[in-house]
Amino acid sequence: RPFSLPLRGDDGDIQMHALTASADSKLAWLSMSRPSRARSSKPLGVGGSISLQTLINFMARVAILGWIFMPVIREMRDRCEGTWIEGGYTQMFQCIRHEVLFAPDTVPGVLVPPH
Repeated sequence: RPFSLPLRGDDGDIQMHALTASADSKLAWLSMSRPSRARSSKPLGVGGSISLQTLINFMARVAILGWIFMPVIREMRDRCEGTWIEGGYTQMFQCIRHEVLFAPDTVPGVLVPPH
């Protein structure tokens, strides 16, 4: 199709490039383009595109991640609960950083490996 003029068989945004005939006298319009995929405007949830299997997979992933991080959360609660009540958020984050996640430099074996 050398010119982009609309032809008789054009359908919206799909341009027809050729017309062919078969042995049983049926005509077919051929195109080299694909129709544009319109996004669904349905919200997720009731009547949307979320399935039961997707919901179960999501809940299983959340449960597994919760199970993995539960020891860290318990350690944070046990070691830093009093710090949060007394010192606020800044003291609590420092407690979590130094007591739970990373060992301070004063702990034996941090700066110099044990022999």
